[in-house]
Amino acid sequence: MAEGGVLITCEHARPAVPGSVHLGLDDGLARSELGYDPGAMEAAQALAMRLGAPLLMGQVSRLVVDLGLSEAHPECVPDVRRDTPIPGNLALSEE
Repeated sequence: MAEGGVLITCEHARPAVPGSVHLGLDDGLARSELGYDPGAMEAAQALAMRLGAPLLMGQVSRLVVDLGLSEAHPECVPDVRRDTPIPGNLALSEE
């Protein structure tokens, strides 16, 4: 990217939960707006196309990892989202 260029990011683009991750939630709930921002991916794609800018999109649900937060943030891997406990994230070790 050239100096002064624009990079478009969309951290909560998809509701995907990798098969190796077990959140302990009903699949429908895990793939709802609880886990991503519906319409954000399409808006980011349209903006990137219009600006001719590169686009970096998150590939997993924010219930797995919230890409909008630093890895040091205590809620980076959330154990609760909008008053909904995420059982699979409750007893995780630091690793």
